[in-house]
Amino acid sequence: MLALQKTGFAMEDNSSQLENRVTRLETHMEHVGSNISRITVDLKDLRTDLKDFRASTDARFAQVNDRISMLHITMTEKFGEMNAKFDAKFNEIKVWALTVLGGGTLAVIAHALHWL
Repeated sequence: MLALQKTGFAMEDNSSQLENRVTRLETHMEHVGSNISRITVDLKDLRTDLKDFRASTDARFAQVNDRISMLHITMTEKFGEMNAKFDAKFNEIKVWALTVLGGGTLAVIAHALHWL
């Protein structure tokens, strides 16, 4: 019991120090409040800057997408032309190949039957 009474008395002596600390904390809290208001203003500015940045990047990506789509259309047209040329050449090669094979087959049959 005596120990509890001694600590109780020690706290009564420190009450003036506690009041000083509380007043110091109250003054520091005013600065914290002003800092928080500055931070919220900065955050609002940051949000508007990010919205502007996003709009500009979206515009850039739209331009890039347009360029890529135009390139795709151009490449599709070029490949279509190349396919048409290839088909024409392949048809010519087929005719030549059939002529050679047919002539070769007839030559073999003619030799076999002693027509030549």
